[in-house]
Amino acid sequence: MDQRLCRRLRHPDHRDSQRREYLLSCAIHWLRFLKRLRLPRVAPPVYQPMKEEFADYLRVEKGLSELTLNVRCRSVEDFLQPR
Repeated sequence: MDQRLCRRLRHPDHRDSQRREYLLSCAIHWLRFLKRLRLPRVAPPVYQPMKEEFADYLRVEKGLSELTLNVRCRSVEDFLQPR
């Protein structure tokens, strides 16, 4: 692993940002493998209760499938997310 990593990091076509991304990616994979990676907890968005109500409405009242629910909820989420 060390030889492969060093060879890839020294490659002349790679810019510093690409080297950094690759090294970070390797570190994250390694920490996940060791079960040592601790990600910060992300608070659910404020619109989460409304999205769940909407999904329940679509499921119960409209009788839509889970696949359709997922697609529509993702569309709503994309619309509601701040940019």
